[in-house]
Amino acid sequence: MKTIFAHDHRFYRSPDNREILSKNAFGVSMWKRYLEFTDELRVVARVFDFPRDATREKMALSSSDDVTFQHMDGTHSWKSILPKNNTQKQMEQQVADVDAVIARLPSRIGSMAVKAARKQDKPYMVEVVGDPVESYHYHGSKILKLMASYAGKKMKNDIAGASHVLYVTKEDLQLKYPTKGEQAAASNVEIEMIDLAVYEKRKQKIKKRATQEMMKIGMIGTLATNYKGIDTAIDAVRELKKQNRAVHLYIIGPGDTTKWSELAKKAGVIEEVTFCGILPGGQEILDWLDTMDIYIQPSKTEGVPRALIEAMSRGCPAVGSEAGGIPELLSNHMLHAIGDSKELANRIAYLDSKEIQWEESWRNIQKASDYTKPVLQKRRSALYRSFFQTIKYRGMK
Repeated sequence: MKTIFAHDHRFYRSPDNREILSKNAFGVSMWKRYLEFTDELRVVARVFDFPRDATREKMALSSSDDVTFQHMDGTHSWKSILPKNNTQKQMEQQVADVDAVIARLPSRIGSMAVKAARKQDKPYMVEVVGDPVESYHYHGSKILKLMASYAGKKMKNDIAGASHVLYVTKEDLQLKYPTKGEQAAASNVEIEMIDLAVYEKRKQKIKKRATQEMMKIGMIGTLATNYKGIDTAIDAVRELKKQNRAVHLYIIGPGDTTKWSELAKKAGVIEEVTFCGILPGGQEILDWLDTMDIYIQPSKTEGVPRALIEAMSRGCPAVGSEAGGIPELLSNHMLHAIGDSKELANRIAYLDSKEIQWEESWRNIQKASDYTKPVLQKRRSALYRSFFQTIKYRGMK
């Protein structure tokens, strides 16, 4: 059986053209969840030459046995939304060559794959990982802001025709984008089983930190858009500085730092903000999180943020916005309104207490245990198994 996985993710060819790499997520282990049920997986996405400013060591390997990668041209051109266009024809050719489609939405490539599958009466399922209305609204582009309503209606339509739908949230996206098909809830994050020694290590870190010692605040997110609320984070640091609190914000993520460095300089906190570039996923990220006192996720749009769950799994006390599925993860008193930097600063200041940090650390580890690989894989596998069994049943008729 051949299956397409369609999404807008950016992959990169290694300098020697022998491997396909990714700056974040989409490593080799991810494809195993699909290859358990299909013989071949074709990833239809965006595939580019290796960036000049990148290093191989900071990339995750995406290449895997029985997985091929197909670049789609013109997916983000305005022409791709026309009823008839060359990019959609390319997609129809790809879909004609497989037995099933898995579309991760929101994404233009995913939506195009759904359209092609419907046209050819090919079975398809959808993975819902975010809200395009929020994404378009907060992207920063005036054109996308105008298209937000259209994008939301289109995604509702794409989901309505799917026989199986996997949501990364427990409630948020289900309410916004309902389905009458079979559904399951499982975050697209994958963390290993949590060792309780992690809490003991965090407990000692909290105990040893002096009250007046600088608080290290961590954050992970792309610098390329406004989605992750970097502006909110920087302004919160300004607020905390005004309160004479010693804090330093460390940001990991790909993208140009110029815009954000200028914002930090304008806010008078350029010395309190460090852009750390990118790190490979896995242990290096976890080791970095272990050095942080607090983790923040001031996103303006989210599904269920992988980085926040990883931080929680390391016992990091955390603060996040009310976007998407974040309220499903954090205590109510650890949430702030989207874009409200003063409220974010107040939440961070509230955490400047050993007792509260211990309490939030233990609570976050317990919550993160709901998102370990064995727990989530069981939920996903049940839905994937049902989807692929439906395909086999159709073929027997």
